Parts: sequence; C-alpha cells; structure tokens
Amino acid sequence: MLIYVAVPFFYLFLSVLLITIVLFLIIYSIYLNRKEKKRIRHEQFHKLFYIGDDAQSKEITFSFILRKDEYVVFKLSDLKGEDVEVLLAKNLPRGKHHIKWNSKEVPNGEYFYVLITCYQKISKRLKIKNIA
Repeated sequence: MLIYVAVPFFYLFLSVLLITIVLFLIIYSIYLNRKEKKRIRHEQFHKLFYIGDDAQSKEITFSFILRKDEYVVFKLSDLKGEDVEVLLAKNLPRGKHHIKWNSKEVPNGEYFYVLITCYQKISKRLKIKNIA
C-alpha cells in the first residue's frame, strides 16, 4: 500500500521541479536580454541612409555617416546575397560620406546596397529601373 501512495507523490515532485526549472530559465533569459539592451550604445553605430521606395535610374548617390575612422566596404548585392559590384573598399574618416554610382551597368531589378565595417553590417533594399 505504501508503494502506491509514494509513486504519485514522486511524479508530482518531479513535475513541480520541472516547472520551477523552466520558469527560472525563462526569467533568467529575460533578465539577460534586458541587461544586454542597456549596454548597447546606439550613438556608436554607423548610419546608412535609405534612398526610397521609388525605382532609381542613372546616377545614384548613396550616403552614410561613420561614427569613427574605419575601414569600409560598400557594395551592391543581388537578392541572393551575391556581390554584384564593390563600390568602395578603403579606410575612411569619421563623418558623412557620399558615393555616386551609375546604375546603367547592372540590369533592372532589386538589389541591396550594403555598408560593412569591422563590427557592423547594414543593408537596405534598392530598386533599379533604367529606361533604355
């Protein structure tokens, strides 16, 4: 008779223990996420400006701001992420920069323009529609 009473209490104990562990892990992950968000300093991030939703043609000017001197790669990629053209790859000083590019070299379609630095990668979508 004692065995039949002990088994349900054992399963009850295990289920309570499991629920406690799961709740602890959830609360701990929330705590870590909030702690990480407080450490992010957005003023240290570079900024890439959005060109707009309208299709671009001929000469396009890309603009971005660097928060510090850094090696920069600025490129155009297709929707698969494959490089179409590297527009810039060199050290640049902090501040605002502009890159002029002639879009007649690539077929009409959608692309990404991508700014890559040591610790950051920013990409934005671009539509190109050159009129023949």
